Amino acid sequence: MPHVKGLEVLNDCEENQKLMLKVPDWLAASWNRKVTVALIDGDDFPTFKEFADFVSVEAEIACNPVTSLHALHSSYSFKERKDAREFKGTKANVFSIQTASNNNSSPSNGKAKPRCMWCKRDDHQLPKCLHFREQSLTDKRTYVKENNLCYGCLKPGHNAKECRHRQICDTCKGRHPTCLHDENYKASMGREGHLSLIKKLSNAPEESTAATALNVTRGDQSCITSMIVPVWVSVATDPDKEQLIYALLDTQSDSTFIDKETSYKLQVDTIPVKLKLTTMLGENIIVQSERVLGLRVRGYNSCVHIDLPPAYTKDCIPGNREHIPTHNTARSWPHLRAIAEKVPPLLSCEIGLLIGYNCPRALTPRQVLTGKDSEPYAICTDLGWSVVSSAVPSMDRGDVGLCHKVMVKELPPVTPMDVVGALESDFKDVKDHKVVSQEDLLFLDILNGSIKKNEQGHYEMPLPFRQRPRLPDNRKLAEKRLDHLRGKFSKEEKYKADYTTYINEIIERGDVEQVLEKGTSDLEDYQKVKE
Repeated sequence: MPHVKGLEVLNDCEENQKLMLKVPDWLAASWNRKVTVALIDGDDFPTFKEFADFVSVEAEIACNPVTSLHALHSSYSFKERKDAREFKGTKANVFSIQTASNNNSSPSNGKAKPRCMWCKRDDHQLPKCLHFREQSLTDKRTYVKENNLCYGCLKPGHNAKECRHRQICDTCKGRHPTCLHDENYKASMGREGHLSLIKKLSNAPEESTAATALNVTRGDQSCITSMIVPVWVSVATDPDKEQLIYALLDTQSDSTFIDKETSYKLQVDTIPVKLKLTTMLGENIIVQSERVLGLRVRGYNSCVHIDLPPAYTKDCIPGNREHIPTHNTARSWPHLRAIAEKVPPLLSCEIGLLIGYNCPRALTPRQVLTGKDSEPYAICTDLGWSVVSSAVPSMDRGDVGLCHKVMVKELPPVTPMDVVGALESDFKDVKDHKVVSQEDLLFLDILNGSIKKNEQGHYEMPLPFRQRPRLPDNRKLAEKRLDHLRGKFSKEEKYKADYTTYINEIIERGDVEQVLEKGTSDLEDYQKVKE
């Protein structure tokens, strides 16, 4: 800038204002504070150099790897980030699902652990609240209804039909919170009994009551089940540390995935990778993941271990706990009652593993029990029995469907040599790849076959004409040239002597030949290039 006088215009306050429009608001506020202090002290408006130094220092502050806000936020543990993300997502979904907004709930920034909604204490949540359990069942259901809470987990933001984290009752092992357990409940009560009970509590129109009833009425037996089995997962290097999770046996996915939180509990080494996923949502979606090696699983009641291929971590494995088969599922069908005792009850663990067909041993059917065309069937694999059934036509299947077909392609990691090569390619000259034409090839053939050495030791080659030319008669030009030479010879004796000496030398060397009188058209037969 000191060497280019025209750039001094950047020192003007109006030009500085244009630059301030391109920086973040917090940086503009800091610069405004500095400029205001300088003007109050009686100094001139800061120059462009001072502004550039200020921006440089602020950039260093923002990029500090230890004390910057970005470094502090990125130092949170994975569980804290996951809890905050789930809590934020829960609060955000309230406005898209509920028919009426809840003005009593206070917004949360997702960083603090949610408090108990009943007693406002931080050491527990509503399902574990002892004061809430002391209330009557009618009062508790009324409180859940009025606060738009889920009847499966007592959390806001969704309904029981869409709940993926249902509580397990400690009394009856049913899929509802323990505090909502009904001692007088009868299994024969069915869907209509629940609907009538909810109608009495809500005193709402029939349309909204029916929608609310779907959130709480779901029998202990799911009407749709899939190949989901409980397994013990561990690492080959530490077989004693096992985690009990549900594994989804998926014959439409070509890879194996494990829940990220489960991999952290196993304390297994991971390798960061990038995956190119092809799902129902789109093709070639690039996602960040981690490769896990050395995993193995065994059935819930089995001692046979199955080594898994390299698995990839996922924030959550998409699965519906209502689709997990239990011993009650098998007892409901006469042809499956023989294996009812071999199917475990519903366990209090999450779906944390998806095994694709790249592990055929885990998916190989060892035994199959079938019924009629519309009845469910049971499959026995090395990981245990699973029941695959469809919905009963008279029952509501719900609005949630799952599709697990996943195609995975692991992208090769970018090495430092690849980065250096990409940078060097910007500075390399483009190679000149010239294409040789047919005429060029013909010219090269003529030279290779027609160059020869004459008697005087000189190399001779033909002139590469496309067509043999017929040289014109240039006698008039030669006579005119001779007239000019005669005039110059008469004026300069030295020039005449030098010219005569030169002509005699080239005649002696044989560089010129005499043209015969038979015709000037034969000149082309005497043209030679001598070296």
